[in-house]
Amino acid sequence: MHLGARPRLPFVCCSLILLGCPQLLDDDFWGGAELARDAGAGSAGGSDAAGSGGTSASGGTGGSGGASLDAAAENVAVLRAALTHRYGFEGLGVYPPDALGGDPAYVYNGGLSGSGFVRLDGTQYVSLPNGILSSTPDKTLEAWLTWRGGLPWQRIFDFGVSDAGEFNQGNGASYLFLAASSDEGVMAVAYSQAGYENEIRLAGKAPCPSDALVHVAVVVDSTRNVLSLYRDGALEAETVLSQRLASINDVNLWLGRSQYATDPNLDADITEFRVYDQVLGPAELALSHQLGPDAAL
Repeated sequence: MHLGARPRLPFVCCSLILLGCPQLLDDDFWGGAELARDAGAGSAGGSDAAGSGGTSASGGTGGSGGASLDAAAENVAVLRAALTHRYGFEGLGVYPPDALGGDPAYVYNGGLSGSGFVRLDGTQYVSLPNGILSSTPDKTLEAWLTWRGGLPWQRIFDFGVSDAGEFNQGNGASYLFLAASSDEGVMAVAYSQAGYENEIRLAGKAPCPSDALVHVAVVVDSTRNVLSLYRDGALEAETVLSQRLASINDVNLWLGRSQYATDPNLDADITEFRVYDQVLGPAELALSHQLGPDAAL
């Protein structure tokens, strides 16, 4: 159950194209293709427009300008096909809509201001609909945010449940989270099926940059048993993860709030948050970073 007895906004289901919407394809696809064409035109015999010299998850490889355009267009198509939830934080109110027609999110202790992002200053946080993490074995979770720095263990996202149950902080029971900075001063991803003692931890190379728009992504690849962290389109770290997302009881899906009551809330502006039900590779995430968040949506 999501958001307890809070009312839900009515949503009208519409036909989706590649799990997106016509507006997404009209604006974003052709905008991405134009951007890719520009990149390809300047790289005769260079790498692909997504910035990856190797083979991407969609099969794109480096080559001539024409090959670069083909690979980039294919990567855009992969992004659109895999995308299942997209929260752009446009408009006003406390119910940020899912641009793909899913249930809305909810902003606690605040709301949208029409600025194109949700402002979290340590008190506010966003709750996403239940179950969107455990629904498939593979996931890519992607965010654009401007972090204002501060204490370690601020959560960019924390999806799971605490020992105090739904809606409540306590001690983490099962979860997948991304922290802007750890005690070691680097971004940190953690997965656990049973509390802190059973965490699988992935450390980045540096903290999330502050006072600048940053693109971050966490990828769970159950086929390869790999957990990966990307920053600004580049792979930063990865580790072995053989556990499955279905083991997480994802009833507290929070942006900016931890399952652990002792951790501080996030002090940041989140411009966009996306959920993909597939593994995105280096080429797709490099291109996603290059295209950036879609302010028009």
